[in-house]
Parts: sequence; C-alpha cells; structure tokens
Amino acid sequence: MARARSTTNEVEERPRKSTANVKKERHSRSKRRVVDEEEEDDGDGDEGVASASNKDESCGDEEEEEEESGTPKRSRTTANGGFVKKNRKAQAQTSTADEEKEGEGIKPSQAVPKPRTLPRGDDGYIPGSVVRVKLYNFLTYEGPVEFSPGPWLNMIIGANGTGKSSVACAIAIGLGWSPKVLGRAEELKDFVKIGNDRGWIELELKGPAGKKNLIIKREINTKTNGSAWHLNKESATLAEIKAKVEALNVQVTNFCSFLPQDKVASFARMTPQQLLLQTQLAAGDKSLPEWHKELIEKGEELQKHLGSLDGDTIELQQLEDKNKELERDVELWEIVVLGTEYKVLKARYHDIKTNRAKLHAKWKELRARDQPLVNLKEEYAEKAESLLEKRKHEEGLASRKFRDLVKKGNECENEDNQADDLHKRLEVLKTTDKQRKARIAKLREEITTLEETLANPPQVEDVEAINIDADQLRQDSSGFHEEYSALEERKRDHADKTGKFRFQLQSAQTRFADLGNVAMQRLENLRKADADCADTIEWLRKPENAQRFRIPVTEPAYVSLDIPNLDYVDHVEACISWGQLKTFVCGCEEDYKLLNRLVNDTNEALGRRGRITAWFRPVDMQQLQPPPMVDNVMKQFGFDGYAIEFITAPQGMMWYLQKDLNMHRTAIALDGTRVNQAQAIDAVSTSSGATAFIAGRQTFRVARSAYGRRLAQTSTGAVIPARNLKHGTVDPELKATYEAEIQEATQKLAEQKAGDDEISALQKDFDKRRNEFQKREDGLKKRREKRKQLETQIANARVKLQGTKTRLTGEENAPSVEVETKNIKQKLAYVAEKRAKLVMQSATITREILELQSGLTRTAIQWLQAHSNHQALEALANNHNSALVRAHQAFIAINEEFDEIKKTASELARNVETKRDALDDELKQQWKLMNEGASVGLPDSVEIAQEQLQERKDKVEAIVVNDPDAIRQYEERLKKISDLRDVVNNKKRREEQLQRTIKKIRDKWYPALRALIDNVGAKFSKAFDDIGCAGEIRLAEHEQYANWAIEIYVKFRENEQLQLLTGFRQSGGERSLTTIMYLMSLTELLRAPFSLVDEINQGMDAKAERVVHNQLVNVTCKDDAGQYFLITPKLLPNLKYHPRMRVLCVSNGEWTPEDSRFGNLKGLIKSHLKKIAA
Repeated sequence: MARARSTTNEVEERPRKSTANVKKERHSRSKRRVVDEEEEDDGDGDEGVASASNKDESCGDEEEEEEESGTPKRSRTTANGGFVKKNRKAQAQTSTADEEKEGEGIKPSQAVPKPRTLPRGDDGYIPGSVVRVKLYNFLTYEGPVEFSPGPWLNMIIGANGTGKSSVACAIAIGLGWSPKVLGRAEELKDFVKIGNDRGWIELELKGPAGKKNLIIKREINTKTNGSAWHLNKESATLAEIKAKVEALNVQVTNFCSFLPQDKVASFARMTPQQLLLQTQLAAGDKSLPEWHKELIEKGEELQKHLGSLDGDTIELQQLEDKNKELERDVELWEIVVLGTEYKVLKARYHDIKTNRAKLHAKWKELRARDQPLVNLKEEYAEKAESLLEKRKHEEGLASRKFRDLVKKGNECENEDNQADDLHKRLEVLKTTDKQRKARIAKLREEITTLEETLANPPQVEDVEAINIDADQLRQDSSGFHEEYSALEERKRDHADKTGKFRFQLQSAQTRFADLGNVAMQRLENLRKADADCADTIEWLRKPENAQRFRIPVTEPAYVSLDIPNLDYVDHVEACISWGQLKTFVCGCEEDYKLLNRLVNDTNEALGRRGRITAWFRPVDMQQLQPPPMVDNVMKQFGFDGYAIEFITAPQGMMWYLQKDLNMHRTAIALDGTRVNQAQAIDAVSTSSGATAFIAGRQTFRVARSAYGRRLAQTSTGAVIPARNLKHGTVDPELKATYEAEIQEATQKLAEQKAGDDEISALQKDFDKRRNEFQKREDGLKKRREKRKQLETQIANARVKLQGTKTRLTGEENAPSVEVETKNIKQKLAYVAEKRAKLVMQSATITREILELQSGLTRTAIQWLQAHSNHQALEALANNHNSALVRAHQAFIAINEEFDEIKKTASELARNVETKRDALDDELKQQWKLMNEGASVGLPDSVEIAQEQLQERKDKVEAIVVNDPDAIRQYEERLKKISDLRDVVNNKKRREEQLQRTIKKIRDKWYPALRALIDNVGAKFSKAFDDIGCAGEIRLAEHEQYANWAIEIYVKFRENEQLQLLTGFRQSGGERSLTTIMYLMSLTELLRAPFSLVDEINQGMDAKAERVVHNQLVNVTCKDDAGQYFLITPKLLPNLKYHPRMRVLCVSNGEWTPEDSRFGNLKGLIKSHLKKIAA
C-alpha cells in the first residue's frame, strides 16, 4: 500500500467654423482613445491540490507549530483584509507643495512604495499564509498526510510522480477555485486518488490579527463530482469560503502570484496587455486596476463622443453655409409672394362685396311677397302644438289613474290572502285541542303504573355479602400470581439457554465440517483479518441475496484467485496489495452502487455498517495498454511469462487484475540470473506509462522522466514470501477449538432437557389452580352485575315518574282554545270590512278613467285636424317659394365666400407685416418701393410672383424648376441648424468634463504605474546582468488605454539584440528563466499573503538555475517578505540556504515500507548529519 512520508529541514531564525477648422480643432484634441478591454482568460474559483507532510514519521494528526522570532516591520493589509494607504508625506517627503496637490500622485522618478503586510504574528505568519495542509485520498496521497509550511520560503522537493505539484493543486482547490486554474484536469473528481469514492483537503490559514486561524475543509465525492465545505469545523457554502479568502487578498488566479506547473507556458503566452493587468492586480498601489479600468471606460466614452461631436459640427457648418446664400433674395421674394397674394385677394374682396349686396336685396323682396301665407301656416302650427301638449297631459292623468286602480286591486288580493290564513288557523286549533286531551289521558296512565312499581320494588342482594366473598377470593389467590410470574420467567430463561446452546452446536459443527474445504479455509483466514469482508462473502453466497444483483458479484482475489504453480505465488502476491486482494468486482454500475449501499451505507446486509472496497469499470479490452514485450522477445530476455498467465480467476477478476494492476504487462522470471536487467529495463521503458517486471526475488518499476532527455527512471524492491495467497492444510488448533465447542454445547443441551420435565409438571398444577380461581371470579362478577341492574331500574322509575308528572302539569295548564278562536274571528271581521272599502274605491277610480279617456279622444281628433291643415299650407308654400329658396341659397354661398376671403386677407396682411419687420433696412426699402409701385411694382398675379421666387431658389440650390418641396426643405434646414447648435454646445461641455475626469484619474494612475514598472524593471535588469544576459521591462503607452502593455525584452546571446518575449520566439528554458526573473522582481511588491511557482527551473542551465535560486532565497527570506512556495524535482549541489527556509522533502510511492520504522527521511537526514559531525 502506498504511503507518504515527509521531513523538514528547519533552522530557527537568527537575531461654429468651416469644415477645415473643425478638422483642425479635432486634430488638436487629446489623442487618447479607448477600445474595449480584452477579456482575461481566468478560471473561476473552485478546486484542486495535494502535498507532502511536515510531520513526524508516523504521519499523525498532531500539529507541529514553528516558533519564529523577529519583529514585523510592515503590514500589507488591514486586519479585515483591506489595504492600508500611505499618506502623501510618507510617499514622498521631499515633494514640493505643488507636487502634493490632488492629481500629481507619485513622480516617475520615485520608488514605488512597498505594500504593507498585515501584522506578522508571534509564530512568524502573516494573515492569509498557509499554516497547515492535510490531505486524504488526494491525487498521489492515500492516507491522511499532513505538513506545515513555514512563513517565508518553502522549498518542496522530491522525485517525479511523488506528489509535489499536488501541493499546488491542494491549495487552489482547497481555497475554492476551479480545476481550470491549474490546467491539469477538467473535473473535480479527477483529483481523488484512483480507486476511491471520496477524498478531502484541509487547509489552515493564518487569521487576521487578534482572530483565530481559518480552517477550511473541502470533501470531494467522485460519484456526484461535487464537494462539501466546512469552515472551522462547521458546514459552510462556497460563497462563504470565497468571501473569507478574498478578504485576505489570496490571488490564486493571478499568474504573477500563483503559477502552477501546467500554467508555466501560459505565462509567456500572455499578451503584453494581459501582463499589465495581472501585474497591477498583484503588486503596487491597490487602486491601479480600478484606475486603469476607469481610464478605459472614460476613454472609450470620450472617443465615441468626439466622433459624434465632429460629425455634428461639420453638418452644422455645411447647413449654415448652404442657407446663408439664400437668405436675402429668398426672404425678399417670400414677402413679395405674400404681398401679391394680398393684392389679388383684396381686389377679389371688393368684387364679392358688391355682388353680395345685390343678392341680399333680391332675397328680401321675394320673402315680403309670400308673408301672408307664411303667417297662416305658422298659426296652424302653433295650434297643433298646443293640442299636442294637451293630449300628452290628459294621457298622463289617465296613466296615473290606471296605476291607482292596479294598486287597489293588489291591496284587495292581500286582504283575501290574510282571510285564508285565518281560516286555516281555526282548523288547526280544533285539531290541536283533540290531541292535547289524548296526551293528558296517556300521561295519567303512565303515572299510575310507575307508582305501583315503586310501591313494590324487586329484591336486591346485599352488597356486603358480595364484598365478603370477593375478599376471600383475593386472600386465596394472593400468592398465586407471584408464583406464576416466577414460573414464566424461568420458562423464558430456560428456552433462551436451550436456543443459544443449540445454535452454538450447529455453528461449531458446520465450521468443523468446512475445515476440509480450501475455499472455507480461505474464508476463515480472511475472517481473522477482515470480518466485514468475510461476512459480505457469506451474505452474497446466499441465493436470495445473490439474485438481487443483475450480474453476479465476483468475490475478492483472496478467495477467488488460484495459482496452479505455487512456485510463482510469491511473485504474484508481490503484484497485488492487501487492499486489492479484498476488492469485490461488480459487473455493472447499478450493482456497484447497490453493494455499497447495502454494506457500507446501511446495516441492511450485515446487520451493521461494514467497510469493504468495491470496484467497477466497463469491460473494454481495447482500453488496455499492450504488453511492453512480445512473447518471443520476453522469452529471449529470460522471462517465464507475464503475471496474468500464472493465475486462474473468474472473468470479472481477470479484467480487474489487468485494468487496475497491469498484470498482463508485468513480466516474471523465477531465475533472476537469466535476465539481463539493463536490456529488460531498456525494453520495457519504450512503452508508454510505467511498467514493472520481476527477476528472481527483486521487483523493478520503470518509468521515463517528463523532463530533459526523458531518461528512464527505475525503482527496485524485494519480493517477500507470500502471506495471503498460500492457503495450507487444516489448522490443528482451530480443529481442537471447534471440537471443544461441540462437546460443551452437547453437554449443555443435555442439562437443559432435565429441566424441561420439571417445568412441565409445575405448569399443569398452575393451570388447574388458575381455572378454579377464574370460576369464582366469574360468579362474583355476575352477582355484581345483577344487583347493579336492579338498582338502575328503580332509579330510572323514580326519575321517569317525576318527569311524567311535570309534563302532565304543563298540558293541563296550557291556554284555552276558545280564547284563540275568538281572536281569529275578530280579525276575520276586520279584514272583510277593509276589503269592502277597497272595492268601492276601485269603482270610483274606474269611472274617473272612463271620463279621462273620452276627453283624450276629443283632443286627439282636434290635433289631427290642425296638423292636416298645417301640412296642406306647407305644400302650398313650397310651390310658391322656389324662387325665394334659390335667392336665399345664392346669398348664403356668396356670404360664406366673402367671410373666407376677408379672413384670409387679414391673415396675409399680418404675415406680410411680420416678415417686413424681420427684413433689414435695405430689403425693407426695396419692399416699400415694390409695394407702392414706385419702381418695379408687385407682379400682376401670384403665379408670376411664385415663379420669380422659385427661379431664385433653383439657381441657388441647383434643383429642378418648379419643385414644390424647395421652400419646405429650406425651412427644415433652418430648424435643424438651430437644433444642431444646441447639440454641439452640449457635447462640447461633456467633452470638457470627460477630459478633466480622465486627466484627474491619469494623474494618479500613471505616476504610480510608472514607479511600479521602473522598480520591477530595475530588479529584472540586474537579475539578467548577474547571469550574463540582458533584460528590460518597458511600459508600452498607447492612445487607447486598453492597449497599454508591459513588454519584456530579453537577450541571451552576445550577438543578439533585445527581443520581445513571446510564447514562440524563445526556447522553453529561456521562457522559464524569464518568467522566474519577472516573478522574482515582483516578489517584494506583491500584495498577496503567499505566492507559488511550480517547476519553473526546468530547462535552465546550471549557472542560471544557481543564480535564480540564490536571488530567490535573498528576496523571500527578508524580514518583510511574505510566504513563498517553490516546487522543484531537482536541486544543484552547494546552493545557498537561509535559516528561515523550510525544505519539504516528499517521499511517496507504491513501495514505501508499511513499517514506520523504515524509510524515515527525517531520521536518515539526522543520521547523516551525525556522521558528518563525527
């Protein structure tokens, strides 16, 4: 079984305008423009990670805390995770008063202020640092592995594949980031060690000053590909975890502070613009990213605004220039057209006025001639109208009388209904009186019967006699119940013991009989080591349990695998770990889930929750990697065959042994001397992936390095004698144990048989006595029930007698029926009298209605006569009045025309007056001369005037003659010019506002950025000088703030020029060297509490690697340095080390010794140091 160990080498610390003008003005404006900010290709926060332990040899759960001395000089952030701003005096004490004004910021010549770290704790850690890491089933780590990194530089070293990069994964994923950040795997479940369903990461971060540390735990479930979070041992959400981590300014997605192994190449492929953004996020003034974003947004707005403003200004100038040429001539001829229209209309007005007077006089003459006929017609019309009103009045009176008659009829009907009701009540009274007399007679009979019963009651037994007999029964049976309870308890104990002894006998006999069965021997041996596994096998062998699975579950290799040739048993067992020997193989995912639920998750199968390992992968032989050697080559090298050839097992187990254990790729040779190890290693190393073979009593595991020349790497181990796959004969000691159990169980059962007869006799005696007591108890119960029944009958008779007497009194005292009958008859007389009055009133109303109807008929006849006379005169008048009508219509028409011309002429006069007032003096004089006829005079017609106006417009606008839209377009241009002037003025004001805002932000951003780049550039150039190369950091400025960038120029050869770093121009080693140099130059300015780089030194030559190492130690071990992680698989000899460094050595693999006394790296180092000292 793979285990992980670690050791720590730790030392305590020592003490308006023409178009040309518009373009010129546009050119003179600021050149700064903005484009959309490029998106960064950052992953979301979610998962990742693994690591090596800083604990003692046992990998226990205790924490090892490091005590560091020293006084913190700076703080990076405030206690709640925010950054502390230095005051202006602290930024530059030598700056002048002008330099301290708002907007001046930091001068480029100044050094960038180092970020303050949070107060360093007594243990040396700053808030946000990683204090402890603990992993379980994570990537290469299986059991719980725990280590504690130091507060300064942590160097994590170890062979390839041991799990160094897993530390970076654990930190990223454990703090809530996505696997995409690492570039290693896409899904979270891929970070759980193969063969396991779950794993977890626990990280302890240094808390803010005065607060406890944050313990963050993430549990990963491969089945759901999800995770559960805990914060300080309480359930939490991902959002809560991220909030805590961000408050400490942890930056895992920023390549400048966290660069995992699979993202090293991505750093060089970043665009210069992306590098600038990442650098601002990681170092320098914390407001740099915000300022830059505001500049991009405001610059973009300004660019769009200026483009719109220029277009509007040019359009305004063109419109003004175009209309300016038309103003004088068009204005004059517009008023000429209006004046001509007024002159023509005025002449027409006088003509119509004369004709209107003539037509009016003719109409008045004809109307006087027909006046007598008109008067007579009007007289008949008035008479008809008067009769019509009279008719309507009489109809109203008749209607009201009809309503009164209907009302009286309804009242008579109501009185009839009331009389009917009273008659019905008289009938009811007669019936009720008969019934009351019958009830009185019946009640008297019931009273007589009840009185007789109470006078002669039945005989009731004395209760005292019954109680005496009951006391005697209780006395006689007082001890019986205690004796019977004791007998029942004795019977239960006896039956329990008999069942127990019988089960023991059967179990011992069965196990004794199975001792000769090899499969049962294996199962019994397995039971000693893992009872859950053995009990699960027995449970699966029962038919009712086996049929619950779609495909039979293959039992573990421990009981299902056979080795026909026992000479190979040691070698085969060397290929299989103890946990793999106990693995159940399922045929489908449904069975895999069912088995885990029945055994591991519930107590349904075993009666308890077990702990077994189940495995399933879909069978696909094409997925298997082929053997590293063909058969003839393998034989030539001295191998007997592959491990899979020396075993027999069920088909499901064979698939498991090949898929997970690669036993079809593991060659075996019993005689190791026949195998040329070098040739064998070279042969198997050509295949992909790690390969193993066994020669004699030694195992070889071969893999190729992922770096450099990709040389083969070999690890060896010894083949130890098989302990699990050798199943011998019957164990004598076990046989004797079973025989003793059978004898003891048989003897106990014989003793139990003797007690059965005694218990049976006692039971018969108790049954007889119990029956006697029951008969006496039943007799007493019947006597009590009879006495209670007689007492109840007497009590009920008394109660019923009293109630009957009360009811009789009520019936006898009821009101007399004669009184009620008299009252009803009086009401009937009143109703008849009232009904007679209503009939008389209805007759009177009927006579009145008849009289009104007669008068109404006379009035209608009179109205018809008057209306007919009026119609006849109307027809006669129409025949005599046609000439009058025509004269009146002619007058009406000419009068309407007269009014319209008069109104139009007035409006024209006002318009002419208005336009005249708007003319300048010269045009007013020309208009006066033309209007008075002193010179040219006005045209004779409107058409001539409009033609003159159109001619002038056609000449100016070069449009088609007589275009009806010319004047309308001219007027529209005037309105548009006015609107555009307002728009341009508003946009100019907005432009000035944007320019001021951009300048204010830039005056803060640029000096701080310039200082940061200069500081980083100086360190970067010096670092390259130290290794005989050249490097520069340049700030590439651009009119668009989104295109500002950091450009890295490097030169690695004497005859070269400085070249821009790209992802393709330089070699991999040159890119790695440049990357680490840049990151190292940023280290002192980083705001994050910790940084990490993984295998950044791969591809460097020895000189560059040594210089980089020594510079990194100097930078990361300063008093104010933050926590730093450097992960590397190799180190040069005689490197520079610092007491504040912590070296974490990772030793992890399949062949790590099970015994904690062996393979202890820390112990080995201490032993080596003692030898050197001696």
